[in-house]
Amino acid sequence: MEWTTITGASRVAAPWPNGRGITRDYLRRTGPDGGLVWLVTVAELTQDAPFSLMPYERVFTVASGSAVELTIDGAPVVAEPLRPVRFSGRSATTCRLLGGPARAFNLMHPPGVRADVAVLRDGMTGPGEHVVFCPDGEARVGALHLVAGDAAHGAGSVAVSGTVLVATLVAG
Repeated sequence: MEWTTITGASRVAAPWPNGRGITRDYLRRTGPDGGLVWLVTVAELTQDAPFSLMPYERVFTVASGSAVELTIDGAPVVAEPLRPVRFSGRSATTCRLLGGPARAFNLMHPPGVRADVAVLRDGMTGPGEHVVFCPDGEARVGALHLVAGDAAHGAGSVAVSGTVLVATLVAG
């Protein structure tokens, strides 16, 4: 699979299912049966809001802006920038802004699918299919140049310079 750029400016804003925020899809992969395999989005967090219930596992990462407090099934968790938080989309979850607006990088996948998000600073991606997101400033992914809000999509190992968020789907 060749590495390609996904420009942030090309992503169309869509309302959350509950109408309390907006998100932009960066990659949506479905299986032969039409069911979701994985979804990578970026959400603009501009107000305190409940999250929509979804039948997926979620990895939520504040990509830029201030930390937020997630309350997941009644338990508060502070989501600091660039620190992924994993939880079930079936959990009752609310988000409270702690210091102003934020942008969140989200990975959603069905239970049983091996996928995760990691922060990478000047390194190499590993095996699997990846969406590499530039949260701030600039980054290079192989020969691709990214600016804040852009992503790269591809598979296998590639050199990365800069600080990025890497969503990875591992086959099997």
